[in-house]
Amino acid sequence: MRALGVWTGSRLGLLLVSLMAVPWLVGGRDYLSRWKQWDASLFVTIAQYGYRGDPAQARDPGLPAFFPGMPAVLRLVHLVVDDWALCGLLISLVAGGVAAVALARLAEFEGGSGELAVVAMVLFPTAVFLAAGYSESLFLAFAVPAWLAARRRQWPLAVLLAAGASSIRITGLFLAVALIVEFAFSRPHKRDLPWLVIPFVPLIAYSWYLRGLTGDWLAWKHAQEAGWGRELVWPWRAWQTTWESAMTAGSPPSPSGWRSRGRWWPSPSWSGCWPRAGGASSSTAGCRRARC
Repeated sequence: MRALGVWTGSRLGLLLVSLMAVPWLVGGRDYLSRWKQWDASLFVTIAQYGYRGDPAQARDPGLPAFFPGMPAVLRLVHLVVDDWALCGLLISLVAGGVAAVALARLAEFEGGSGELAVVAMVLFPTAVFLAAGYSESLFLAFAVPAWLAARRRQWPLAVLLAAGASSIRITGLFLAVALIVEFAFSRPHKRDLPWLVIPFVPLIAYSWYLRGLTGDWLAWKHAQEAGWGRELVWPWRAWQTTWESAMTAGSPPSPSGWRSRGRWWPSPSWSGCWPRAGGASSSTAGCRRARC
């Protein structure tokens, strides 16, 4: 419960600070509309109109980059909450609380301090995205309990939660791979092996849907490349560029992202994994959605 108290206290503090900042940040706009920005707005668009977007606006080719988990939950919450921006904030609040409790239990399971783990999470600068109507909180609400279940060798629960995570963000697939590695080193029972396929099902289903919508099996991947300059590379290539980026950390950023000697450097949220990113944006569409 102390972990939940830390999370709740951090949210109240953030609410107080943001309310104090409203008069000079938002001008004549109301408080909730200020939170309906960037990805939060795009999630609402998908929840309202689907991946074809608002018929009254030009079609956005970047929408397939967003997995359907968050828009689906938004639409569900909207059945009882009328304001879309408030729906996103409530989802992040509740999901973040679930993630905080699971993180505390995971830290204690590993012999650490659960309360300190949650404090570190809420004080990290990018934790601000856990407050907005983005998908990070909802992803963590599935991913952290999934890993906790895996460490406890509760494989059916772990893979079902990981499937939820992979329906929200592509990074859920890296969690799925991590579960396979953890399973291999845990003296598993063979009867649990078929469960490990489940976290990959949402991506297959989503790709199948996009194939019918766009004619492209990898529409989500191509939307990432078009909107953000992100591409999938082999793991050793990602590590190579990450190492080179660390060696040239003093290089100034260019208008289209971090570049040095003609190379793209991976963004912090993707480095060390398979995707390689070309900065926050590499096109007009990506600039619209950049989190800066």
